[in-house]
Amino acid sequence: MKYAVSVLIPVYNVSAHIEKCAHSLFNQTLENVEYIFVDDMSPDDSVAKLNAVIEQYPARKNDIKIIKHSINSGQACARMTAFNASSAEYLSFVDSDDFIDTDMLKTLYKTAIKNNADIVVSDIRFVYDGGETLIKPDNISGTGKRQAIKLVEGKDCFNAVWNKLIKRDLFAKIDITFPKNFTFQEDRYFMIQLYFNANTIVKVDKAFYNYVRYNVNATTAKTTAIHFENTITFWHLIEQFFQQQGIYDNYEMIVSKAKVKNKIGLMMSTKSFSLRKKYFNLFRKEEIYWSQQPQFMQEIKLGEKLMLSFSVKRQLRLSYLLYLFIAIKTKFRKKRLL
Repeated sequence: MKYAVSVLIPVYNVSAHIEKCAHSLFNQTLENVEYIFVDDMSPDDSVAKLNAVIEQYPARKNDIKIIKHSINSGQACARMTAFNASSAEYLSFVDSDDFIDTDMLKTLYKTAIKNNADIVVSDIRFVYDGGETLIKPDNISGTGKRQAIKLVEGKDCFNAVWNKLIKRDLFAKIDITFPKNFTFQEDRYFMIQLYFNANTIVKVDKAFYNYVRYNVNATTAKTTAIHFENTITFWHLIEQFFQQQGIYDNYEMIVSKAKVKNKIGLMMSTKSFSLRKKYFNLFRKEEIYWSQQPQFMQEIKLGEKLMLSFSVKRQLRLSYLLYLFIAIKTKFRKKRLL
C-alpha cells in the first residue's frame, strides 16, 4: 500500500500526554496514513499507554510501527529513525506531548497535491494549563530562500517542523544528520535547509496543530546548559551551511545580529547564576559591535538593551539582578491575570 502521509512521532517521558496525542492521530479523516513511533528508551509507561490506545483502532493497526531505540538518543535522532522507516510521499512531524485536529492531514495533503507544494504550512494553537488557547499565525512570504533567512533572523515565523507537511523529495537535498545531543534549535536548522531548497511553499490559514505549553518535561520548559551548548552548535552549523552554498559573505551580518539576539534571549531566561557566568562571554565580539549600532539598539526592548549593555560591560551581577527583576514582574503580572 502506498501511503499519502507518514507521521513521525518520537516518544519519551510523555505518559501524561501520549493518549491524547495518539487518539488525535488515529482519528484523522485522511485514510492512507502511516504512523511511525520511535520509543527513545522512554523511562515511563508511555509506550504501554500507546499500545492500549492502538488496540482501540483495529483498522489502523497495520499502518502503525513502533521502533525501539536501545539507548536514549534524543528527539532529532528519533525523528531520523522514523524518517528512515517511512515510505509516504509527504511527511508530518508530531511531538508526542502535543495533539492535532482531526482534519489536519487531509487538509494539508489536499493542498499539497493541488499546488504540487514542497512544504505546506498551517497556523499553531498554543494550549495552556486550564484549557486556555491562543492561535499564532506562521507567516510565510517570498521565496523559499527568503523564508530561510527569516528563520535565521527569527522574524515572525515558526521554525518548528510540526505545523507543516513536507514533501519527501525535499529531504534528498539537505543534510539530515545531526551532531550528538543536538536537542535544541534542531528544528530551526532543519527548516532553514528545507526552506532554502524549496520551490513551492503554500500556507493554509488555519490552526490545526495544538502545541501543549504545560508539559514540565519538555525541552523548552527551562533554560539549561543544553540550550547554551546547542545554540553554539546551531550557529556553527548555519555558518557552515552558508559557506557550503558559497553565500556566507552575503549573510554574515544577518547571522551576526541574530547571534546577539539569541544570546540576549538566553540571558533573559536562565535563572542559573553559574550558567550565566559560564556563558557570559558567548558571542562577545558580535555583542560589542551591535551595541554600537544605533538602529539595532532601537529595534530591541528596554530590558534587552540593559541585558546587552551589562554583558558588554561584563557586569555579571547586574545582569542577574535584571533577570530576577523581570522574572518577578512577569510572575506578578500572571497572578493578576488569574
